[in-house]
Amino acid sequence: MNLYKTDRQARAVFTVTRHPEGWAVEHEGELLDPCRTQEEARAAATRRARACQDGGRLAQINMQGERGFFTERVKTPA
Repeated sequence: MNLYKTDRQARAVFTVTRHPEGWAVEHEGELLDPCRTQEEARAAATRRARACQDGGRLAQINMQGERGFFTERVKTPA
């Protein structure tokens, strides 16, 4: 098995982002699929990511302003 960097496939990144009329999907610097709500834009990004994956390319969806999921640490009594 070869795991060199040159063998890795580039991942398509779709970002749900704000724009003047509402929300859109950004991909490689281009705004696609303008929508009125964030949920509509998320659905559009999901459709585009699935199409990429069906074509054999890895895809990722990012939401503008979201950095992931975090949980609070629960302190146990000593």
